[in-house]
Amino acid sequence: TITGVPDETVGYIRVINGTNITLQAASGSTALNFGTGGAVGLEVENGSSFNISGVNEYAFNFVSGATALIYGDIMFTGAGHRLTAADAGGVTFYSGATFIAGAGFTGNPFGSGTPNSIVFESGSFYQQVDGGDPFGLVAPNSVVVFQPGSTFRMLANLPISIDGRTYGDIEVNAAGFTQSSTGIDALSVGNLNIYLGDWTIDITSGNVSITGNIYVATGASLGFVPATSNTLVLNGTAAQLITIDGSLNFGVNESLTIDNAAGVTLNSNITLGPGTTLNLNSGILKIEAPATMLTLSAGTTLVGGSNASYIDGKVKKIGNTDFTFPVGETGYGYVPIGIGTFVGGTVNDEFTAEYIRGDAATLGPITA
Repeated sequence: TITGVPDETVGYIRVINGTNITLQAASGSTALNFGTGGAVGLEVENGSSFNISGVNEYAFNFVSGATALIYGDIMFTGAGHRLTAADAGGVTFYSGATFIAGAGFTGNPFGSGTPNSIVFESGSFYQQVDGGDPFGLVAPNSVVVFQPGSTFRMLANLPISIDGRTYGDIEVNAAGFTQSSTGIDALSVGNLNIYLGDWTIDITSGNVSITGNIYVATGASLGFVPATSNTLVLNGTAAQLITIDGSLNFGVNESLTIDNAAGVTLNSNITLGPGTTLNLNSGILKIEAPATMLTLSAGTTLVGGSNASYIDGKVKKIGNTDFTFPVGETGYGYVPIGIGTFVGGTVNDEFTAEYIRGDAATLGPITA
């Protein structure tokens, strides 16, 4: 730990061989300025770290043309320290690298300057223990870029910015985490993992797009509970898995779109409310376990249903209006069954359908 660090300008620093350096500023609002332009200013190798601590704010600034190659760790603790770059892509966190907004840190770690100047590549991590969000600018602008496969990891009970934001993966892993995040514009996430905590997402205009898997651990909860109409879009390119060991709260205003040709597998009950839409655009929605089903309320609209997109599992429809169940079986295709020409009945009537390929006699006797 190097104390009493003043304002300083250097051409290049390289931290290697498991070295762990922490700087503490001599006074507030001082900085270490890197580079002469057109060259690497800082390189932190895997297994090494270059940190800032203490109550006096200090900054790492990269001049135009200077870059930082981070393969190890950078951690800020104790005050509102900053890491800024004059150019887009000026600082890159590579696979295995971690930035930690640690205890006592305040504000936005990458400032509010050049858009897209801090890049987290696939396999890198942003860990938040304290402080504000990393984006620094009003959406759709952002100082930081989370590429697919990077991870934003929340380790405290702090707000998560969702309004118009694009993440790689998100992990919530904080005992006592209880947050209801609101926004207007679209949220895009890769994998979404809730290991500890209770997180509710409320987007009122744009959709919530998930391109990876969703996992909620036992004792944790995840809610898509918008105040107005919204859609959860599952639109990855590889097969997606939704595993709910804890609880999933699907609000009455939340619609669902399946738009993944590789398919989606669900192990949790979901109920779509009146006025919402189930859109089967592309890919099979496979609903696992005998007790799991997708329920469509009276007034829920179905769009789609074809050999390219159907439900392999149980579907319940509530109401007394004509309806075609978009069911089928993987490997065999779309085998719909319809109900209609109602006489009497009520909006509370329930019908459940599933396509099972096999000998019907094995299902038992026919009853009333």
